[in-house]
Amino acid sequence: MVAPSSPFDRERFDRGMARLAERYELAPSPSLFERRWYLAGTDDVRTAALVDAFSDPGNRAVVCARGGSGAARLLPRIDFGRLPLKPLVGFSDAVALHCALQATGRISIHGPVVTQLADQPAWVSDRLFALLEGRVPDRLVGKPVVPGVVEGPLIGAIARASVSSTMDRRDTCTSARVR
Repeated sequence: MVAPSSPFDRERFDRGMARLAERYELAPSPSLFERRWYLAGTDDVRTAALVDAFSDPGNRAVVCARGGSGAARLLPRIDFGRLPLKPLVGFSDAVALHCALQATGRISIHGPVVTQLADQPAWVSDRLFALLEGRVPDRLVGKPVVPGVVEGPLIGAIARASVSSTMDRRDTCTSARVR
């Protein structure tokens, strides 16, 4: 567990950790509860925690405590191409990290952060656990609002806002196609 962005609510975090602990052995970053203004620690502390979490051979994945703000500040400090191959799980502000990882052929899962995991319906955590355990998740079933096929660029607003001003890999987050 890492906090590359903002500080978080401890009670919600503990509930999410309990949900994860039902299945996994957890290794929270020693700096997880740091605070510096609106961030979960200084840029140096958050960078070191993220790199250490990826570098620890005992960690099979790196899960963000919450989103918020500040992850994009870490991008120029990390050589993402040298990080070991393991998934990062998170959303919101973690999209900046997803883009940087994917630009270097790394994998990531746009999924629930620890502070929201306990409040998710079972199908959300079941899909996350399937991905983390190398299984194909059950197919999503639903009814489209408007039937048909859509094709075009996929541009995430958070990704664009978080990344476009901080990295030269702008096309990384906007080159996906929906079909």
